[in-house]
Order: sequence, then C-alpha cells, then structure tokens
Amino acid sequence: MTLATTTTLRIAAMIIALAAVGAVALGGLIGLRQNLTAALDQYDRLQRIYTVGLPIAAARESLGASNSQTARAREQILTALQRAEQLTDDGQTQPICRRLCGTLEEAAALIGQSTTPDLKNARGRINHALNVIGQLANATEKTIDQINRKAERQQQNTLILVGILSGTFIVLALILGIWQYRGVMIPLRRLHRGAQRLAAGRFDQRLPVTGKDELAVLSRQFNRMADELESLYRDLESRVRRTSQELVRSERLASVGFLAAGVAHEINNPLGIIATHAELTLDQLKRSRGEAALNETAQALQTICDEAFRCKSITEKLLGLARRDTAERRPVALREVAEQIAHMIRALPEHRHKQLQLQFNGPCTVSAIEGEMKQVMLNLAINAMQAVDDQRGAVRILGTEESDTVHLTVQDNGRGMDEQTLANAFEPFYTRRATATAGTGLGLSIVHAIVANHGGRIEAQSDGPGRGSRFIIELPVDGN
Repeated sequence: MTLATTTTLRIAAMIIALAAVGAVALGGLIGLRQNLTAALDQYDRLQRIYTVGLPIAAARESLGASNSQTARAREQILTALQRAEQLTDDGQTQPICRRLCGTLEEAAALIGQSTTPDLKNARGRINHALNVIGQLANATEKTIDQINRKAERQQQNTLILVGILSGTFIVLALILGIWQYRGVMIPLRRLHRGAQRLAAGRFDQRLPVTGKDELAVLSRQFNRMADELESLYRDLESRVRRTSQELVRSERLASVGFLAAGVAHEINNPLGIIATHAELTLDQLKRSRGEAALNETAQALQTICDEAFRCKSITEKLLGLARRDTAERRPVALREVAEQIAHMIRALPEHRHKQLQLQFNGPCTVSAIEGEMKQVMLNLAINAMQAVDDQRGAVRILGTEESDTVHLTVQDNGRGMDEQTLANAFEPFYTRRATATAGTGLGLSIVHAIVANHGGRIEAQSDGPGRGSRFIIELPVDGN
C-alpha cells in the first residue's frame, strides 16, 4: 500500500470518527430539544389548567357570600367551562377533562334553574370541579417530572456515549499517530542521517528497505545512489592515487635533475681549478728545479687541497641535507645556545664591529639535538652578520616561550630580500651573493630540513631590498 493511500485512509478514518462523535452528540441534543419542547408544552398546559381553576374558585366565593350572586357565579362557571373545553387532550388526562366539563355543566345548570336555584348541589359540583382541576394539575406535573427524568437519562447516556467514543477515537488517533510516525518520520530520519554520512564521505552507508510505499522507493534510490557514489569515489581515489604517484615520481625526477645540475655546477668550478693547477704544477716540475718553482708548486698544491676540501664540504652539506640524524633528543635551552653562538661570532675579526643583541623571555627549552640547534642558529646568525655593513649593522636574536610553542627570530637591518629571493630562500644551491666568499646555497636548505625534522616550521620575511630580513622559527616546547 502506498503512502498516499495509507494517509488517505487514515484521514478518512479520522473524519468518520469525528462524524460519529458529532452524530451522537447531535442526536443527544435533538433528544434534549424534544424533551424541552414537551416540558414546555406541559408547563403551558399546567398554566391553562390554572386559568380554568381561577373562575371556578371565584364562582365558589360568589355563591358563598351572604348575598349570593348566582348570575355572576353562573357566568364564571361558563367561562371556566369554555376554557376547559380548550384544553389539549394528551390521551392520559382525556377522561379527567371530560369529567371536569361534565361537572361544570351540571354546576351551571343547577345555578341557572328558572325556579329556585339549587345552590347547595351547585357548590358541591364546584368543589368537585376544583378537585378535578387538582387531579389535572397533579397529572400534568407528574408528566413534567417524567419528561425531566427522561431528559436527564438521555443527557447522561449521551455524555457517556460521547465520552466512550471520544476516548476510543483518542486511543485510535494515538495508535495511528505512532504508526504514522514510525512509518514516515523514522524513515525520513534514516534518510537524513544517511545523507549526512554521505556528505561526510562515508559511502558505505545503506538504508534498510521495508514495504512498498514511497519512502521505501526513496530508500532504494538512496542505496542505488550510494552504490554509484562509492564506485565513483573508489575509481576517483584510484585515479588520484595513480596521478599522485606520477606527480611524486615527476617531482622526484625534477628534484634529482635540479640537484644534479646544482652539484655539477658547484663541483665543476673547484674541479676545473684543481685540474688547471695540477697541469701547471706538472709543467713547472718538468721545466724548472729552483726554489721559486718549488714555492709555486707548493702554492698550486695548496690551492688543489683547498678546492678538494671545498668539494668535500659540498658533498657533506648535501649529505646533511638528506640525512635524518638518529641521535637522542634531549631538552635544549635555546637561550644558552644563542649565548654560545654570540660569543663565537663576536670573536671573529670581520664581525667585531657589528652589533649582535640577544633578547629572550625565558630559557625557551625545546626537545632537540643540541648540535643541530647550534647549526641552525649559527647559520642564520652568520647570514645575518654578512648581510649588514660595518657602520650601522645590527643583528638581533629574539626568543619567546608561550604555552606550547617557542618562537625564535633572527632579524637584521641589512640588504633585505626581494620577492624572488623570498620565494627561493630555502631552495638548494640558491644564492644571490656574488662574492669570492659566497657559500654554496645549501645553508638555509639544511636549516629548513633540521627545523622540519624537529616538528617545527621556519618562515623568511623582508620588507624589501635594503630594509632588512627576518627568519622566524616555531618549535614545540619540551613537554618533560
């Protein structure tokens, strides 16, 4: 049975129930109205009975006076007779009414005799008529009482029947409401929860299907949609995985190519110098044997050694960039490390006239490898000192410790960085310094790798060329 049919039948049942209650109540009201009408008729009849008795009582008073007024008494008897004849017979009091009329006729005849009126018998007839009037009044009052009791019983029966029907229909309405709730609201809530889970990415969600109504059809369509989405998601996930693998492979190949090009470029220069000086030394050894030749040969050999060690330094830095140190970490106070670094740098002749300031709000303790922290801070401090001039150069190392993070900032007022330099600051072999003492461009890359290996992050900032630079490091606080 469809939901529309079920709903229509439930509405029809409720209408029939309301119509039944209304019919019972209306029948009771009609019965009460009929009883009320009958009671009013009986009250009207009782009033007319009393109007009949009034002239009879007046006639008795007229005959009882010292000077009997027979004519007036007869006139009052005739008036009562006329009114008695107009009483509506209801079947039960018809004999009494006839007896009353006969008694009044006899009384009028006794009073109106042409000879001497028989007043004694006339008064007897009048008294008898008054008794009959009393009987009529009693009978009418008894009828009114019967009507009232009937109306009370009918009212009570109507209330009981309406109460029973109302209670029954209320229970049926509750049962139908619960049935409606279970048949409509519960499936709708299942659909709502299923839609939320689908939106959250849980494509394995399925709904139970019971019945053949519209909600069951909707549940089946929902399950079909979930199947299609799950299949589409799995296919898309597989494609994304393959594409990601291809991208990673491409990135690795590009990184390898970039690294190979950088290594070839950086090592090619010292290798060329080594080869040139080796050839010159070999020629000098063949051509001359004096002291000057020996000095030149020694100088050439020293150059060869320097450039060879330079190649070694480049390879060591490359290894340091790729290596993940497995040494045990322990609590390291960055303020103490900064003080050691500052002492080392201030002792260098080329940086003796430059300002180096330390500002820490605490020990700034992190869980780290102390040697690597020294390498990070020394690299950043040396770069900052090389970026400032001798006259107004100033470098500041700032450390602040918050609830769960240590912020370390190395800032200077030196040459600053442009957008391109900021974008490539941590790229291997990238350097903008074109001096004889220029590095290999691996220092910041190694710093970045060390910070990332310690669960932190580093960011380079600058307001532009000539406006200084800032390197901000965030590291988690030591939890011990």
